[in-house]
Amino acid sequence: MLAFVALLVASRLALAALDAFVCYAATFWPPMTEPLSDQPTDPTSALFLAANACVETFFLRMLLTMTMELPAVRLLTPVTFLLITYADDALYAMLHRRMHRNRLLYTLVHKHHHKQTRPHRGYTDAGNEHPLEQVFALGAHLVALTAVHQVVGLDAVAVWTHIGLKAVGSVVNHVNHEVVLSLGFGVVLSARYHRTHHEKGGVNFSQFVPAFG
Repeated sequence: MLAFVALLVASRLALAALDAFVCYAATFWPPMTEPLSDQPTDPTSALFLAANACVETFFLRMLLTMTMELPAVRLLTPVTFLLITYADDALYAMLHRRMHRNRLLYTLVHKHHHKQTRPHRGYTDAGNEHPLEQVFALGAHLVALTAVHQVVGLDAVAVWTHIGLKAVGSVVNHVNHEVVLSLGFGVVLSARYHRTHHEKGGVNFSQFVPAFG
């Protein structure tokens, strides 16, 4: 229990620092001109954010255990990183699309995240989702890791570099600036791409690979 609490505190501090840095760096891009929809963090959102912090910590603990048994780095590390990114984003896009098109899932689970139609608070808006949605998304992440492991194997650097990408990308997707970072091979961090999803709902279901829709 003590180890879990220590990991929870350490990961929250690291995430807060990353969030502050990315939100500051985003100001070097032009601001989006649309008026913001500033929804305060209501009690339900605060509860969901706290619950999701615990869910993420369980996930990180699983990854730490798993990667301790993996090679640190390999010649295939860049390929592995890309395959994890593609597999995870493809599965997430499918899940995300289903949560929009299934009325029950949307109403009971995903609708909460869309209360903020023009997100701009970085991780506060990114992590403000129903805990079930968090569980679904991290479950898809584990499936992606398993699939890539079966194809080319895994290594710790590829796994944790992808975690870093997701952390930075999640913040970028929820800032009020026209941030666009193309990492090559179809991987793009774009605040506008995700803002359009929040505004229209039925488009842009992927996070970092626009080709997956």
